[in-house]
Amino acid sequence: MLSRGTALEGARLEIEVVDHIVDCPCGIERPILAEELVGHVWICPNCGHLEEVDEEDDLSLLDVTLTPLEATVGVGGR
Repeated sequence: MLSRGTALEGARLEIEVVDHIVDCPCGIERPILAEELVGHVWICPNCGHLEEVDEEDDLSLLDVTLTPLEATVGVGGR
């Protein structure tokens, strides 16, 4: 809705979900599960270690690729 009237109008949004991997001092190395979070703090289910999880990486725009309009129109179409 924010792209209406811009070069991004009609653009396709691709979202790639990437797990936040934790490396606890007790040896656990795996993705963080939502039920292990208290606010922005991860609690290790094995040893109780607390680690703050930075939220700034929740959503990042990595790339915008523009394709000329002529390339998106089928052969003989206008």
